[in-house]
Amino acid sequence: MAVIPVPSLSSAGWVVSPAEKADLLISHFYASDKSQTFLYGSNVANLQWVIEQSAHDIVNLVALLERELVRYLSAYYSNVTVEVASDETLGTVIDNRVTLRVYASVTENDGTTYSFGKLLNVVDSKIASIVNLNNFGT
Repeated sequence: MAVIPVPSLSSAGWVVSPAEKADLLISHFYASDKSQTFLYGSNVANLQWVIEQSAHDIVNLVALLERELVRYLSAYYSNVTVEVASDETLGTVIDNRVTLRVYASVTENDGTTYSFGKLLNVVDSKIASIVNLNNFGT
């Protein structure tokens, strides 16, 4: 089976490169808005909605983010594993700041596996920064 490309509205056109494809999909996940469509709202995956639904509950945020990323990425990959971790040990947000580490391993339809990691800093329910994680364990 062929690799499923990701459409872009740039000169890149249909993106199939593993690194570019993963970056584009994650960017879409961060930038999309559930209210962008009335017909397919339940099919739109979006980080802001995940943060809103969690209501300062880190445990729920981690679980919901993992579930939504797996659901979203599964449309483009044959196998998806996502792990989200937070430094918050109490399970609640105290000062409106949260740091999340997102690790994903995806397998293309041709059997090629690709892994990537992102560090998200969220302040007052807004994304303050996104950093690529280069060295991470399994």
